[in-house]
Order: sequence, then C-alpha cells, then structure tokens
Amino acid sequence: MAHNPFSVKIAGGDETHFNNVELFVPSDTFDIHDALYTTELVNQLRDLEDGTLALVGGALDQEVLELVGNTAVFNEVPDLAKTRTASMHEVTFGQLIVTSMFGQERAELVACKPFNMVNIAAQEFSLARYFSGESGVPTPFKTFRPLGAFRTSSGTLSLVSKLRSRS
Repeated sequence: MAHNPFSVKIAGGDETHFNNVELFVPSDTFDIHDALYTTELVNQLRDLEDGTLALVGGALDQEVLELVGNTAVFNEVPDLAKTRTASMHEVTFGQLIVTSMFGQERAELVACKPFNMVNIAAQEFSLARYFSGESGVPTPFKTFRPLGAFRTSSGTLSLVSKLRSRS
C-alpha cells in the first residue's frame, strides 16, 4: 500500500462530524445506462439520514470501511480552494477522515459539492463515475473520483469527490 501524505490531519476551518458511515451503491452494480441503477441511486441519496456519510464500496481503505462503528469528520481547508474562489456551486475543499471503532484512520483530500435536488445530484454522481473511467469505458477525463455523499445534521446533501494531483 502506498504512503498517503495526507494521513495526518491538516489544520483547517469548519468541521462537519458524521456519527454514521455506511456503504453506498456498490461499485460492481454501476451502469450509467441502467434505469434501475439511477432509481436506486436517487432513493439512496433521498433516504440518506442527517449526519451520515455514505461511501462507494472500495472508495477508501476497505479494511476501515468493513468495520462496524465507523465515524468521520470533514475538515474544511480553505487554502485548497484558492484557485476556485469563483465557484458558483459553493464547492468546499478539505480533508475527509474516516475512523473505525478501533481507531484506524483513513484520510483523503476531497471536494464537497452541495445539492438542493436529489435527482440532479444522482445524475452528476453517475456522470462523474462515468467520466472517471469507473464504467469500464476508457476515458481521458480522469480529473476526480466520486467517493460518495453525505447529509449534514442540518439536512444539506453533498457529493464527495477525491482530489487528484495533476501528474
């Protein structure tokens, strides 16, 4: 396993805590052209409870995600948004840290995009997975990788994507 340089918490701003981390749309069921997949995705996003983070199977360290009792925190890091100050979608950037009940942590730099409409969030999530190459179709657009979604304690739904370095 490669060393993750972001495994140490980065000092940042606001934190959003999640007392529940669950599995979200297993990656082996993905098909952008399947109406049932889209319907299930909309239902999962709509039914996501406040204070819950839902991650795609295999999105982060599987050893952490398979353990019961996971919690997570999204630590907003305003410095990561310096080139996106004109974002019309209110995207926030930061570090997502998932912690198992045994204290194992997995951290990733992420972008979080809020949505008012579940069906639009589902469409964007599906397209992002398609364009990131997760549909099995080769694509030159691998700029970010969808990890899942969360709903804050105040009810705001956001999609979570992994930030990728340009190398």
